Amino acid sequence: MAMVTLFIVSDDKPASSNETVVLDIPINLPEQDKTKPEPTIAEPTIKELPVPEPKIEEAWQSVEVKSGDNLSTIFRRVGLTPQDVYRISKATKKSKALTKLMPGQRLDFVINQGRIEKILHIINPLQRDLVSLNSDGGYDIERIERELEVRQQFAKGTIQNSLFVDGQKAGLSQKKLMEMAKIFGWDIDFALDIRAGDSFVVLYETT
Repeated sequence: MAMVTLFIVSDDKPASSNETVVLDIPINLPEQDKTKPEPTIAEPTIKELPVPEPKIEEAWQSVEVKSGDNLSTIFRRVGLTPQDVYRISKATKKSKALTKLMPGQRLDFVINQGRIEKILHIINPLQRDLVSLNSDGGYDIERIERELEVRQQFAKGTIQNSLFVDGQKAGLSQKKLMEMAKIFGWDIDFALDIRAGDSFVVLYETT
């Protein structure tokens, strides 16, 4: 609340007797909010990140080639039809993939809802053929070859019993010992020349 003072001068009387009337009039003023406004805090925005789709692992079926097997008998073992044999044989005719199946080799299949998606023919440790379904509904053939990595190793030991026994203790395989005996058989009599206490060092290559 504020007070306003009002001065009123009357002109009806002579100047010497002018009266001044003083009125104090209370006036209600709006109250000022003395409290400081609280700062507004913006709510953090949550950004939704895309959820990556889970990778579907391929289910491989492995079949070992047996004596007398051909493509038809192997396909039948994994539930495929003669029509599948025809389609794959037609696709691999030029490359001659899957034509030389030998006992002990392996064929790996990826079959989805009765359709062949991949066939991996493991020919040997260094060669394999991959047959893959393409976007056109046909099949692509890829020959995969690994380079042979040759490493040098050595074995050493002392003869206590025989070269054959002590060589295996030193890490040499029976095959390596037979190869060594064959190579040096003309120069060393492994039955008579080798005695207890003799030492040996063999340097050989392995893959």
